[in-house]
Amino acid sequence: MSEKLQKTFVGLFICSMFLVLVGAKAQANSLSVGQEAPNFKLRDIEGKFVSLAMVLAENKRKTEEPSKVLITFFSMQCKPCMAELRLLKKLQDQYPDNRTTVILIVLADDRQEELASRAHVADLGLKAVMVLDMYQIAAKRYGVKDKEGFRLPATFIVSSEQKIMHVWSGFQKEHVTALFKPVD
Repeated sequence: MSEKLQKTFVGLFICSMFLVLVGAKAQANSLSVGQEAPNFKLRDIEGKFVSLAMVLAENKRKTEEPSKVLITFFSMQCKPCMAELRLLKKLQDQYPDNRTTVILIVLADDRQEELASRAHVADLGLKAVMVLDMYQIAAKRYGVKDKEGFRLPATFIVSSEQKIMHVWSGFQKEHVTALFKPVD
């Protein structure tokens, strides 16, 4: 191979790696506060479709006051995810009048893992809408899955107008706790 051809291949390789890295970073940080939250349509354990738009519409039907939706992506293999679920249950018990609807999006590879996740959430007694994102469609829309894999838990607070209010990844107790505490 000629030296000129080698330099061309090296140049193309460097350019393509740059584009891959920039694309992964852009996807991972694609949602920010104030943007519209992407809708999703996923199945619950009964096989019924659930969408963010449906949950928001149901919340509006129930009350005229603004409400929030907490969306968290999790996996049973993720220890910080399990800590966040336990904290959510504790906060639901501590602040029963809080109008936050919890949507748990399970990132499971198969039905058995999904069922184990559902059993765990049921054992906790956590009140939540639980859906499966087996093909990671919602995870990709929300930037939870990037080239390096999943960033879990990934949590989003969505307003009744379907706008992103808060975004964080990793277990951050202070963020979740602040969401549930009543405003004085």
